Formats: sequence, C-alpha cells, structure tokens
Amino acid sequence: MRTIKNILKVAVAICIAFFFIMPAASLDPLSPADPTGDPPDEYAFNDDFETYEDFALSFPPWTQYDTNLSPTYGIKDHDFPNQYFTGSYIILNPHQVNPPLGEDWYARSGNKYAVCFSDTNPPNDDWLITPQLNISGRKLYIGINCVSHSSFAFLLDDFNISNIREDGFEFSFWARSATDEYGLERFQVGVSTTDNNISSFEIITPDPYVEASTNWTEYTYDYEFCTIGIEIKGGFGVTATIRNTDEENITDLECNIILENGFILSGRQTNKTINIPAGNSLDIRVSVFGFGKTTINVTAGCAEAKATGLLVLFFLVGLK
Repeated sequence: MRTIKNILKVAVAICIAFFFIMPAASLDPLSPADPTGDPPDEYAFNDDFETYEDFALSFPPWTQYDTNLSPTYGIKDHDFPNQYFTGSYIILNPHQVNPPLGEDWYARSGNKYAVCFSDTNPPNDDWLITPQLNISGRKLYIGINCVSHSSFAFLLDDFNISNIREDGFEFSFWARSATDEYGLERFQVGVSTTDNNISSFEIITPDPYVEASTNWTEYTYDYEFCTIGIEIKGGFGVTATIRNTDEENITDLECNIILENGFILSGRQTNKTINIPAGNSLDIRVSVFGFGKTTINVTAGCAEAKATGLLVLFFLVGLK
C-alpha cells in the first residue's frame, strides 16, 4: 500500500512540474472555430454568366464536380461545340447554336446561362460551386447540385447575393426546366462553411430535391450564420467554452465533448444540455485521466470544433 501511495505522489509531482514548465500559450489556444485577427475583405459574388466563352465546360471561379462521368444528351436537330459532353455544366448561348434556338431557350437576362444536361446514365449528380465567399467575416461556399433523372436540361441564370447582415444573408438564382416532356428537372442547394468538397455541404433545400418550373423562376434562400462559438482549452482536464453571440437566449443546447486516441481511462465522453443567455458564455469542464496524443471533438448545436493535444495523466497540454 505504501508503495502505491509513493508512486501516486511521484506521478502527481511530475504532472505539476510539467504543467508549470509548459508555455502558457499551449494551455489556452483558440480552436479553429474561433480565428483571431482582422477578417479579409468582404467578398460576395454575383454572376449572370455573360463573361464566359460560349459553350465553355470550365468557367472559373466556379468549381464543378461530376460524380458519375456520364455523357449527356444534346439538342435534336441542332449543333454546338461540346454537345454530348461528359461533365457537369456548360455555358449555353442559344443564339450561337446552329441553327439558333427559339425563344423557349432564351436566357433570363442577356444571352448566356449555365446548363446541366441530363446524363445518359442517370441520375445526375452534378455540382456547380461558387468560389470561396467572405460574408460578414465568414468564409463559405454555395453549391447547386443537379440531381435530375432521365429528364432533359436544367437552366441556371443570374446568381445573386443580397441582404448581407451580421447574422446572415440572402442568395438567389433563376432556374427552369427546358421542358416537362420527360419530367421536371431536380436540384438541391447546399452551403459549406469549411471547404468545397461535396461531402462538406449541408443541404438546405427540402428533402429530397426541388423541381424546377418550365418558366424562369427565382429561387431565394435566407441563410443564417451559426451564432454559437466554441473555444477548447487544456490545462487541468479539458474546458470547452461555449459562446452565444446572438441577441437571444439559447436554451436546451446539446453539447458533446469526445476524446479520441491516446490511452484514456476517464473522461472520454461528456454530454450536457445547457442554457446560455444572449451575449454570454459558459464553461464545460471535464476531468480526464490518461496519457498520449489525444484529439478533442466538441459539438454544440450548429457549431463544431476540434483540437489535438498531449494528455499526461490529469493534464492536457500542447493544444493546437
């Protein structure tokens, strides 16, 4: 018994010494969800597709993803460059098609627009993604996913961002189905606050998809920013500071703290329901015991944060 007590005393002494010799910055880092410094310049994005080359398949700064690499249908009795292409979208100028297309194919404004033709091997899964946007200091991407099934052509024009405010913004575009003879075109809209990988997008349109009318129709979406911030701190155990930056109180907020990797004997997972008054924050402290490199994942409602650090018995140090 005396031997065990002596071992514990030595272990505690080592931990205390380790704690005091670590740089202070390593014990109180900001999580990736709470960047510091001045935000870059505001960068919204509006596009009427008029500046791109006729029949272009690639038109930066838009990014495209074609997940099934299927050839597409063309327009019977008409010819144009890149017809029957394999890809996602094409810039169509109906006046430059041979022979020119009729009024049913005219743009909503100007002469050009983007088109997603149906895949010959359905269904479509074709993404058109904005460049990285910076709106009210938040970086994000907007994606429009054509998910048509054996229809014909999804037409897209006049993408616009408006009503920018502290807590969100509106964006809209005009779209239509070329015809309903084979069924209406289907699409989804998603937003990513991390990167432009299609797996990162949160779909904000009703499940499973929206069907586009055969008339030019404006589709408008109001997007609100997540008003919950997370800061992960080390030291004696793990502390997750949850901030409510909204002007309204948050009630019944589900929070989860999960430690992964390393050898963790205590404190691997913590779940709590909390209330935070408007403009305030709350600390969730978790006692831990273990050792090794550890990843800390914190979720609180719409917010997520992650950090890695070294767990030394009761202490978590070197977070980044």
